[in-house]
Amino acid sequence: MLGIVITTHGDFASGIAQSVNMVIGGEIIPNLSLDEKGINIYEQNLFKLLDKEFETKEGILLMCDLKGGTPFNTALKYKLMTNKNLEVVTGVNLPMILDTVMEIEDFKSLSDMVTCALESGKSSIENINL
Repeated sequence: MLGIVITTHGDFASGIAQSVNMVIGGEIIPNLSLDEKGINIYEQNLFKLLDKEFETKEGILLMCDLKGGTPFNTALKYKLMTNKNLEVVTGVNLPMILDTVMEIEDFKSLSDMVTCALESGKSSIENINL
């Protein structure tokens, strides 16, 4: 079974997880925000969250907000330290998560899930010129 985790700066992660729940229902996607408690507490909490998710998941797609930011860097640190089946995608947006969540049971691999997330995220960004 594959899973998704969202992590961002500020309240974005919990907000977008709640938005997904509002649109399609189900359980709130596991998420964690970097807040004023600082980087060390954030790292401990992200590692605990990922360890817990890997108890029941064989692979996890971690979606974060900003390449090079603390959530991204901390996720990569976890992957390097644990060598678990974790993929990290940046630039998280609502269509990216919705498409991935709605198809999660159909993915044969974590790589397929990453491809879906990237394609959905990119294709949802456009300029509507009336």
